[in-house]
Amino acid sequence: PYSNTDVAERFLQQMGDRIRVKANSKASHRKFLIRVKPTDCKWTTDEINRVEDAVRKFCVQLGCEAAATLSPREANLTYQALCNSQEGVMRQIKTFSNINILPADCDQDKNVICTPSGLVDLKTGRNIDITTSSTYHTKQTSCSPDWTCPTPLFDSFLNFALEKNELIKLLQTFMGYALTGHTREQIFLFAYGGGGTGKGM
Repeated sequence: PYSNTDVAERFLQQMGDRIRVKANSKASHRKFLIRVKPTDCKWTTDEINRVEDAVRKFCVQLGCEAAATLSPREANLTYQALCNSQEGVMRQIKTFSNINILPADCDQDKNVICTPSGLVDLKTGRNIDITTSSTYHTKQTSCSPDWTCPTPLFDSFLNFALEKNELIKLLQTFMGYALTGHTREQIFLFAYGGGGTGKGM
């Protein structure tokens, strides 16, 4: 029950919903993506070896379990073997197909944006469950939407720079479109006017 494969399987039973291996053309360049918390919608590249740390702790935990069920000599040997098996377990984890993903599996949902408060459907403006998005989100906005937040400064700028309601609606539509991943509209925004009218904003 303590082979590298068995330990890797048991580890993924606990952590498999928070760990993915992002494939690369070179096997040595594959990287772990993680969700720090189960409720996180963003998958982050594991730059500080969180997975290795979790595997190390898991191996120690299994060693302690073995100490309670085996003879002292067997328990000591098993504990030492588990503590020294981290690299082998890490290699085994990367071989499980159910956690391996391709770059094409990431950031492909053009109508959903990842925010600190969760995923937002850009068509409805509503938060959606992380399980309903068909892609792995590796990018996130710096703030969450607040639909009740007043925007007096922005409103004042729009009225100053554009004056006409139809132009204000056009700019707001364009800015909303820029939040999506769509490019089907083939839009190019050209701002013109006198000096000091807000074009550089």
